[in-house]
Amino acid sequence: MSIGEHKVYSFGDASDGCLGIELEENERNIYQPRLVEKLADVKVTSIEAGPRHAACITETEDLFCWGFNYYDQIEVGEKAKDYHM
Repeated sequence: MSIGEHKVYSFGDASDGCLGIELEENERNIYQPRLVEKLADVKVTSIEAGPRHAACITETEDLFCWGFNYYDQIEVGEKAKDYHM
């Protein structure tokens, strides 16, 4: 998260949807931080990330979760290996 902007940037292993970013067809690893576009219009105040999922809270106290959800770990009501916001 960029402190002044309250925006979320992501990079690393892009498998399982854990970065929260749209990928090109053959991309797997992201080496330069990229803006998480789906969160671009919200002010993020807190973020937590694990090896296969992530979550953030906005200034309006909305919760966003994404990543590996095969066993419904992020509790979005549907099971999917790659869960995107």
